[in-house]
Amino acid sequence: MVYQLHRDNEEYFCYGRCLSNLHFHRAIELIYCITNQKPIIISGKEMTLEEGELLFVPPLVPHLYVPVKTHRSLCVVMPVSYSDILEEHIKGKSFSEYIVHDKALAKDIFDHMCMLENCTEPLLKQGIYTYIIARIISHLPLSESEDKRKADFSVNVLIYIEKHYAEKLSSKTVAKALGYNHCYFSSLFNQAFRSNFTYYLNMVRINKALPLLKKHTVSHTAEAVGFNNLQSFYSNFKKVTGKTPSEYLHGINKK
Repeated sequence: MVYQLHRDNEEYFCYGRCLSNLHFHRAIELIYCITNQKPIIISGKEMTLEEGELLFVPPLVPHLYVPVKTHRSLCVVMPVSYSDILEEHIKGKSFSEYIVHDKALAKDIFDHMCMLENCTEPLLKQGIYTYIIARIISHLPLSESEDKRKADFSVNVLIYIEKHYAEKLSSKTVAKALGYNHCYFSSLFNQAFRSNFTYYLNMVRINKALPLLKKHTVSHTAEAVGFNNLQSFYSNFKKVTGKTPSEYLHGINKK
C-alpha cells in the first residue's frame, strides 16, 4: 500500500480503464462506471462497481482497481482543498458505504464531473465540486470513525516515508523525527500496517524504482531509491515484484 503524495498536489480527470495498485491519498476520488463492471477493492473489501454506478473514495481510504480490458470509466480526483470542506461537514465521522447505487443520482454526479473537463471558470468549478460533495454527503451513510489518533499516526508516517524514502532511513530515525519512543513507534507501526518497518520501506522503494528502470541502469536506479548495495536491491525487487529487474523490463518491452 502506497501513499500517493502527488495526488494531493494535482487535479486529475481521465476517461479509460482507470487502473491502480493499492494506494491512498488525501484527495477525494470519484469513479463513474460507463461500460461493463469494474472490480474494486476499497478499505480491504472486494466490491463490484456496476455500469451506471458511482464509486466515492474519501480521503485516506486505501483502494485498488482491478484491470478489465472492456471496461471504461471516468475518474476525477478533486483538489485536496475540497477534502477540508468534506471533513468539516462530516465532523469526525466516516462513510460506511462507498458506492452510489442510485443510478439517477450517479448519472447526475457524472454529468457534473463531465462539466469539469473543460471548465476554466474558477467559481463555476468550485460550485460543481461543492455540489458533488453535498450530494454525496446527503446520500451515503455515515458512522462514527475509528480512533483518529491511529489514523493520524499512519498518515504522518506515510507522508514522511514518501518524502524521505531515498535517504538512509530506519524505524529509529523515523520515530525520532516524528517524536515517538522507538519501541512504541514500532508497536504502532506493526498494528497499523500489519508489516514491519523495513519490509514496508523496501516495498515503497521498489515501487519507486519501477519507472526509473525504463530510463536508467540498475545500479543508478538502486542508488536513487535508497539501496546502498545491488544485492539488497535485487533481493527486494524479487520479493516485491516476483521478478528480477531484467525479467520485469523484458515483460514491459514485449507489450
